Amino acid sequence: MIKALSMAEIDEMVLSSKFARLGCHIAGETYVVPISYALDGERLLGQTTLGKKIEMMRQNPDVCVEIDEITDLTNWRSVILRCRYEELQGTDAALAEGLLIDKYGPIFQDQPSGPRRGREITPPRLDGHPDALVVYALHVTERSGRSEGSLFTAKG
Repeated sequence: MIKALSMAEIDEMVLSSKFARLGCHIAGETYVVPISYALDGERLLGQTTLGKKIEMMRQNPDVCVEIDEITDLTNWRSVILRCRYEELQGTDAALAEGLLIDKYGPIFQDQPSGPRRGREITPPRLDGHPDALVVYALHVTERSGRSEGSLFTAKG
């Protein structure tokens, strides 16, 4: 039976998850892409380079984020967050980058060095210049969640 997640369960899932899917929409085109994020109160913080998702969010800052845990077809939970995009600058961007490093830094420390690590596999730009980084916040305006199965029983 499908059940609604409580706000506490939604918050726990958003806090504990490492990755999400971001949905953007402009001019009849929908684009969904995986993102990593850090949580800062009611904001998801991210960092990326210029590209399609930033171009789309600049044109339409109303976005959707989906986070899920799926064990099998009858044991899963999913959260949907409606958000508003904002680019961060200066101290706000530096603080956001710090939270991202706090969350993801230990993951990279545990991985052996090799040819498939982070920037070592990122292809260089054709013009030889470094990619411009964009630090952003997604302000959560609405949230909902559902679950099914005994592994993810909603508590109320």
